[in-house]
Amino acid sequence: ALTSRRAARALAGQVLPEGVGLAAVGGGTAYALADAGHAPTHVGSGGSADLARELVLAPGARVLFPCALEAREELESVLRARGVEVERLPLY
Repeated sequence: ALTSRRAARALAGQVLPEGVGLAAVGGGTAYALADAGHAPTHVGSGGSADLARELVLAPGARVLFPCALEAREELESVLRARGVEVERLPLY
């Protein structure tokens, strides 16, 4: 789950495992993700908490959250409340 253009750009040149979905918080992040060579599987319609509510995930699912060291916790809080495991990966 990506909530910033900078995190999306950091995926440029990375090979992702088969079956990994990429969720972008909005159009700008989706564009940066596509520019980095990856097509988003979901583009959110609001902020990070909205994205966390929109994702179709079963309890026990795992989400990687590449982000800033000081990233806000809305995405993680909402997903964890839904029983989703979130791994924060500070990139910048």
